[in-house]
Amino acid sequence: MLRAAGPIGLLAAPAFAQQGQAASNITADGLALRGHDPVACVTEAQAVLGRAEIAATHAGATYRFVTAAHRDLFVANPERHLPQ
Repeated sequence: MLRAAGPIGLLAAPAFAQQGQAASNITADGLALRGHDPVACVTEAQAVLGRAEIAATHAGATYRFVTAAHRDLFVANPERHLPQ
């Protein structure tokens, strides 16, 4: 199970995994981080729900974002914004 400190810790447990993937906060329907914006977790230091209409797919999972700017940052460098 992934662990994180601070306000983003709620995103780390429990972790959902798809068949053949390491635990990575992906629900059975492919939504990552239960819809929370991974960029906001870093830039705003809090868990913020993203909007369904502002999304990107990475490694088979759908990530949602609060703004198009957050989505663009994620798309440019997804590994930087994924939970560790």
